Amino acid sequence: MQKQLLPLIPLCLLAGSAHAAPSARFTDLRHAYVRGETARLHLDLKEMPAGAQVRFDVSGRLEQAVPAAGAVTFALDTALLRAADYDVRAVVTADGREVARAEFPLSVVPEPNPQRYPVYRWGGIPVEDYPYWKARGFTGFTYVNSREVLAADSPAAQGIRRALDEAARQGLDFGCYLHPLLSQRWEKMPEVHALGADGKPLPQVYPREPQVLEYAERVAGAWADLFAEFPAWRHGLLSSEYQLFTNFSPLAQRLAREEAGVELPTAYVAGKLPAQHQPQEGLISDDNPHYRYMKWWYHQGMGDAVLNERMATRVRAKRPDVLLWHDPYRLAPVFGSHKGMDAVSTWTYAHPDMRRLLYTTVLQAAARPEKQKVMQTVTLFLYGRFAVPLGDSTAVLGNDQPGKDPYYTAGPDFAREATWLAFSQRPDLLGYYAAGALSPYLRGLDPDIASPETYDAIGEVVRSLVEPYGPMVLQSRRPRAKVAVLMSAASTWFPSGSRLVGYPNEQILPYCSLLAMNHVPFEVVLDDDVVQGRLAEYSALVMPRASTLTRKMHAEILKFRDRGGKVIADATLRAKLPGAIVTNYDFSHQTRVDGKALAEKRAVTAVEDRRLTEGYAADLKKHLTGLEGLATAASPRVVVNTLECGAAKAVFLVNDNRTYGPRFGQYGLHMESGVRLDTEARIRVEGSPVIYDSLAGKEVAYRLDGNLAVFPVSLPAARGKLLLVYPEAVGTVRVEAPADLTPGKVAPIRVRVLGKSGKPLAVPHPLKVEITDALGRLNEHSRTVACQNGEYALSFRPALNDARGTWTVRVTDLVTGRVTSATFQR
Repeated sequence: MQKQLLPLIPLCLLAGSAHAAPSARFTDLRHAYVRGETARLHLDLKEMPAGAQVRFDVSGRLEQAVPAAGAVTFALDTALLRAADYDVRAVVTADGREVARAEFPLSVVPEPNPQRYPVYRWGGIPVEDYPYWKARGFTGFTYVNSREVLAADSPAAQGIRRALDEAARQGLDFGCYLHPLLSQRWEKMPEVHALGADGKPLPQVYPREPQVLEYAERVAGAWADLFAEFPAWRHGLLSSEYQLFTNFSPLAQRLAREEAGVELPTAYVAGKLPAQHQPQEGLISDDNPHYRYMKWWYHQGMGDAVLNERMATRVRAKRPDVLLWHDPYRLAPVFGSHKGMDAVSTWTYAHPDMRRLLYTTVLQAAARPEKQKVMQTVTLFLYGRFAVPLGDSTAVLGNDQPGKDPYYTAGPDFAREATWLAFSQRPDLLGYYAAGALSPYLRGLDPDIASPETYDAIGEVVRSLVEPYGPMVLQSRRPRAKVAVLMSAASTWFPSGSRLVGYPNEQILPYCSLLAMNHVPFEVVLDDDVVQGRLAEYSALVMPRASTLTRKMHAEILKFRDRGGKVIADATLRAKLPGAIVTNYDFSHQTRVDGKALAEKRAVTAVEDRRLTEGYAADLKKHLTGLEGLATAASPRVVVNTLECGAAKAVFLVNDNRTYGPRFGQYGLHMESGVRLDTEARIRVEGSPVIYDSLAGKEVAYRLDGNLAVFPVSLPAARGKLLLVYPEAVGTVRVEAPADLTPGKVAPIRVRVLGKSGKPLAVPHPLKVEITDALGRLNEHSRTVACQNGEYALSFRPALNDARGTWTVRVTDLVTGRVTSATFQR
């Protein structure tokens, strides 16, 4: 049978015969909006019939209808809604029937408390784990590092958007971590690598190579372009821990010549100087080529600061409010190594002495010229060498590499005391670092190694100390100290004597610990401070590592001495300083509080180290008369830090009385368990002020001994006391409920704090404000704050969908524990 042939129909006619169905789709990538923002949602409409309309609503509220054109924008004033999750619906109708619809999940999140104290976790956190960290007091974190330029439609970018939205919902500060210096692209580009003295490429790229700078700007620019609209992006870490110690590339040699005026022979990098450039009687010329080269190298020559500043400029073009920070500050005692950053940070190992966390004061010195913020990062990474015997240790402590050694999470008492110690020095932010492989919720980990209870301990201290009193601390300042401790670049680069535990900038810490045992506050000064005449601000200069000075520094120190200033140096001092007190405290034994030394039977135990250092502190005491701070204690195992809080003073007494614990006690290297300490405290006072034990919410009874308030104090293990010295007793706290409750408009809740005299307290007084709605739910505006000059106004904003009925404002005075409340109708 013959097949019947069908007529041929042109493809163009087939295509035209079938009409695509109408469709609607929201195109926005962001789902979380801070309450008060206008959310502009974009609806893409296709194949709309004539006369079609689109009707929007937000979970049944705020209906709005507009003509259905090719693209429609729905503007939503989020101030009208309480913080919650919603569904935005768009329904398209034509001729009375529905032809298309689209839905978009949207979250309205609370306006952030501008007084909240930041507590950040260093390192990426999976989205599903956000609640775990939030429950332990963390307010933010850094994301996994981005080394390449992100594409908008890449899986990585999609994951970051999801993470940013969820961080906003959880009220967490999301931090990017940009590290283009580790990009894989450099593996095939030897021309951008630094060169060794032999002319061969080093593993690291040179940050100042034009191609490297240009790519770094692209990495930062892509982040800003893709994520600038996301409110949870609040901070960013740039180029962490990039260590490049030398570069002989043509570019580096040219820059050294042009910017530092130094030709770059091997001698200046290796420190093998000609005789005329070596110290003479402990002095070098201020124009010494090696000294000039090294200052230039760590200020701008190495290039990470230059690159970071360029990246920061790109970020700030889109998000000027994002706080940008860099770490570490530990390799060279110079200014400018973090130029262009908003904050300076370093993680500090507290082995073998917890007082090494006084490094916060070093960071504050580095941040001083550019008025930067400071983040003290507490590391919970416990090297095996710090705690157990190791015969063949492969750890490289100077590069933060554990090698094949075991490592642990530090114990809960370590975390408690470290948090108290760092916080009491008033850093602007607290950070925590720990081994990601020992994340506390990972299954199958030995709890004796991972120590999940450590993170519970952090949460305990954050909830009891940092969260309630952080707003007060941030409005306070450290008082000027009488003592300056010199952290000298000249002595670092022209040393005599053996190197102590830790990095170059940490060499002063053992001596700082002696000052702390004697309750003598100090500030840190650098070479430039001395040359610029800043010693005039102090009564005493302490030089823990003073083997070499520049001639101008030496002249300024002599002037300081001639004006009556006291000079205390260690035995490394070589320059002639008549009248200087020279001590001879040997801290070299601390290198043997070590697992390798223990395996070799030459270790020094932690108890022996404490005995030696407390002996040094007792000997130094006779030279420190009149230099004590506002407060002292009878025991050297109390660390005292004070703050000026307007008309009040805050005195932190931190308990450093420790003993061996159950995990590592048998080895004698690491004391990880706190011990309660009963001692006597003395606070210098004027008149008869009121002293409050703030965490206990009660007044402290004391006796006057001249101008000293003296009283016994019992310090809990691994914790401390926060004592507030007020010029008068707290009188009344008054709260005024909001009046005009127009949805979406700010209706202030006003709080006034009066002294017993009836006058406003000129103190950043800490308060907890809780607002409960008619259903008994805690409202989003609840927060801890500190008032200013006796007043605080909370910008309460009622919503259309708030519960109707009686609302309550409850204000807790966090100093006395008294509660005041008021009600209003909604």
